[in-house]
This record gives sequence, C-alpha cells and structure tokens, in this order.
Amino acid sequence: MDKFFSDPYNLSYIPRFGLLLFAISPVTYPIDWLFYTISGVVIFSFLMFIICMIIGSIRNKYNFSKILMGHPKDNIYDVMISIAGVIINYAIPDANMIYLWVFLLICSILELIFPNPKALENKKDSDI
Repeated sequence: MDKFFSDPYNLSYIPRFGLLLFAISPVTYPIDWLFYTISGVVIFSFLMFIICMIIGSIRNKYNFSKILMGHPKDNIYDVMISIAGVIINYAIPDANMIYLWVFLLICSILELIFPNPKALENKKDSDI
C-alpha cells in the first residue's frame, strides 16, 4: 500500500474509475441489482479517494491539486469518459445528466487545449 501512496498520480485514477462507472450507470437502470451495485462502487470509490488523498497528504505532504489532476496526459481519459457519458445519456431517454456530461466534456477539452503550466512543470520533473 505504501507503493500506492509513493506517487500522487496513482490516486487520480480512483475518481476516474468512479466517474466511468457513473457514466455507464444509466445503462443499468432496468436491472436493479446491477444499478445498485454500480452506484455503491461509485460512492465507495469517491470515499476511498478522499480517504487516500487525506492519508497521502499527511504522510507525503502532497499538493491536493497534483493528486486531483494527475498527469497532464491523463486528460485524454477524462475526455473519453465524458464522451461515453454524453453518448449514453443521449441514447437513453430517461437519463437526464446530459448537461453535466457536456460540461465535463467542454472542461476536459479546454484543459487539453490550454494545459495548466504548473502541471506541465510537474510533468517535466516526474519524467526525469
């Protein structure tokens, strides 16, 4: 477990996993047990992220923004998750989270176009 906390970028994959499951959750609405299982895993992943972020910050003195954003190259994952959310919420008429996914897609694309200079600086430091 200490290896997991040694790199702050590892923690950024936990909420991305929860966001991916949240994006595909409208598909599971008709199957109750599957929907509740996926919803539980989404909630658990975000709670686990918060706990790991606090523990990692206390042990290793990480910056919260570095943990939350991850590597700049990981923004492509955010774009793909947002596209999946837009497609699924557009295809299912009962899903009403389309505006959230469009907003996340726009934010992800803007972050790809205009990257954070501090994130690029951290990327150069981590590539050494």
